[in-house]
Amino acid sequence: QPSTVSNERHETGDRKPETLVSRLKSPVSSPVPDSGQLTAYDMERVLDVRGKRVTVVGLARSGAAACRLLVSRGARVTGSDHHPAEKIQADLDDLRKRGVKVELGQHRPETFLQADLIVVSPGVDSDLPLLHKARSQGVRIWSEVELAFRATEAPFIAVTGTNGKSTTTTLIGLMIERAGREAVVAGNIGTALSDVVGGLSRKH
Repeated sequence: QPSTVSNERHETGDRKPETLVSRLKSPVSSPVPDSGQLTAYDMERVLDVRGKRVTVVGLARSGAAACRLLVSRGARVTGSDHHPAEKIQADLDDLRKRGVKVELGQHRPETFLQADLIVVSPGVDSDLPLLHKARSQGVRIWSEVELAFRATEAPFIAVTGTNGKSTTTTLIGLMIERAGREAVVAGNIGTALSDVVGGLSRKH
């Protein structure tokens, strides 16, 4: 299949190469029907955490952003980080003022096991024993990126892998803008995704 970031194409006579930019300039269907009714997929994506107990694991840039997003959506948020306060760059006082309960120095089992949802920041070990135990007891666990994805109707292009992620992501953002569309480049590339989703829409 053709690569989405190259000039590769199917040969059809004199047809010109179809690049990502030319594809992006073509009309695309909206992820939400014109009727305004949500599909089963859209319903699964909708973020409704009002009154839910949500634990955010890791309070670096993305974790702090997740806390702010969750609080803005009405969740009861606890931020947990095994580092002491002096090693955390996030504005802990700001999080506390927003209503986030901050737990530092160690992860408390009850904070994980009594949660309705756990959001894991990038860089946190996914093999953390408490995460395994919470998952085995039916607690839903999302990454910070999944949390942000569920908080907006905007379409996403996700980039993952071992090497070249930042370069590829930046290139895709520039190509989308060159095609005349709005693009926001975020994630583990300098700006936490949870910090920008509030300003996104289906037009992006």
